[in-house]
Amino acid sequence: MNPKEFSQVADVMRALSGPFPEGRERSAISRYYYAVFLEARERLFAERGWKFKPHEAHENVKRCFSFSNERELLLIGSLLGDLKKLRVEADYDLAKRDPQAGNEAKRIQDDIEEALAKADFSKCVNPLGKP
Repeated sequence: MNPKEFSQVADVMRALSGPFPEGRERSAISRYYYAVFLEARERLFAERGWKFKPHEAHENVKRCFSFSNERELLLIGSLLGDLKKLRVEADYDLAKRDPQAGNEAKRIQDDIEEALAKADFSKCVNPLGKP
C-alpha cells in the first residue's frame, strides 16, 4: 500500500458533507499524520535499512530527522512532532475543539511531503546508534 493513500482518504473525508463532521475532521487529521509517518518510516528502511520496533517507531522515526544537523531534516522532525501532537489531540482529547486543526494538519502534511521529496536520507541519524 502507498502511504499517500491515507492523505487522499483524509481529503475525501473532509470534502464530504452530511453527518459526523467532527468525526470526519478528527479522522482526517489522524490520516494526514499516518500518511507522512509511514512514508518517512518506509523511506528510512528502503534507503538506510533501519527498522524500529512498532512501539518505538513513532518517536524513533522523528528522531532520525531531529538528531541530524541538516536544516531540511530538522524541519521534518519538528513538523512530524507538530503533526503527531495534532493527531493525539484529535484522537484522545474529545473536549478540545479547534476548528482550524484540520487545515493546520493538512498544511503540515503538505510541508512534510515536500521536505521528504528533497531530503537526503544519508544525513539522517539513527537514534539507536546503529549505522
